[in-house]
Amino acid sequence: MEDLAGTFMDPRYEAMGRDPAMMLRAMKAMMAQGGVRARYENVDMLRETELPDAEKFIDELEPYVTADAGYAVDLGAGCGFIAGEYALAWPHLTVIATEVSWPVEVDPEQFWAMPLLRRSLKRLSEDHASKAEKHRNKRGKRKLKVEPTEEKEDTVRAELYNRMLSQAVEVDVLQAEWHNVAELKGQCRLVTCTMLMHQKGFETPEMWRMVVVGAAKLLAEGGCLFMFDTGKCGGFGSRDVVAGFARRVGLAIHLHEKREDGVDGRGLYAVVLQKPTSTTVAAFSTAAPAAVAAAAGDTAASDAAGAASADGSVPPPLPPRVLEEGDVVEVHSLNGRRDLNGMTAVLGAFRADKNRWECRISAGVTAKRVVEEVLVQRQNLRQLMP
Repeated sequence: MEDLAGTFMDPRYEAMGRDPAMMLRAMKAMMAQGGVRARYENVDMLRETELPDAEKFIDELEPYVTADAGYAVDLGAGCGFIAGEYALAWPHLTVIATEVSWPVEVDPEQFWAMPLLRRSLKRLSEDHASKAEKHRNKRGKRKLKVEPTEEKEDTVRAELYNRMLSQAVEVDVLQAEWHNVAELKGQCRLVTCTMLMHQKGFETPEMWRMVVVGAAKLLAEGGCLFMFDTGKCGGFGSRDVVAGFARRVGLAIHLHEKREDGVDGRGLYAVVLQKPTSTTVAAFSTAAPAAVAAAAGDTAASDAAGAASADGSVPPPLPPRVLEEGDVVEVHSLNGRRDLNGMTAVLGAFRADKNRWECRISAGVTAKRVVEEVLVQRQNLRQLMP
């Protein structure tokens, strides 16, 4: 069955320039066919299609998830099945599934994103509750005193999905602040984000940077961010680029490897970034010269220092600094373009002749973003890098 995300990565669309309006038409055409929707409307088909990815991601994460209790946040959770498998694999973690809500003009039937997540979790919970009840009835007729394994598993899953449904929240990774998970800052042992750019990278190819910035704020010491996504977008396929940016928000890279060719042939990459502990930061004090160079505004030096930590050694967080090329910022207080206020952007070069920063702004409404390149004064930019 052809996946909607795969449709967006079709080489035919690349040749046409990947116009967002065209992507929207393609998405509506796929929805009209009903093929993609069917996998989510049938719980058995949902399990069958989602389980292989869940098992794959858990295998990738197993070496990095510790026994410490805490929270896990799954960004762009889709139907929520994979987030549920995380919760079952690591019961000491409270897994929060997140999604966005698409505007009616993008999704008139309100089928995708947050409605899909809530509906799927409800169906999964009801399905397992029904199966558990059938097991109990059979046990009662046979007068069995021992609870069958199947009944226990179905009961656990029914309760899990119901709990996840009550805890699911909206998070738009392109927003400057993730208000619905703000109370989890510094408490997350794990943050996951899989296949988000595979679906939305044609709109905002550098959205992985926003994910890294937001995750760095949520993670507890020793916590990890796991991403699995296309290497085509915004330099995500380059270990040096990802390592350099991660270092600038205080994260160390432990994994960046191509796992699959992907639809577009540029590969799907598994990436693990970790927030250092106080002990490991102290042990890495020899990196101080690189940190000083970065603080002085030497972006190339800071990127190189980040890449140098690719073996898993932990760099110390950089001291507070002024804006640098590649930083993630929030645009505010514009008068001529009020529609851009509150939007996030990635900084390009500083144009001394204009006294402005080149900004690649993620403009537009949720699920229908476009990147606009605009020159913005420093006074209208808020640093988002932690």
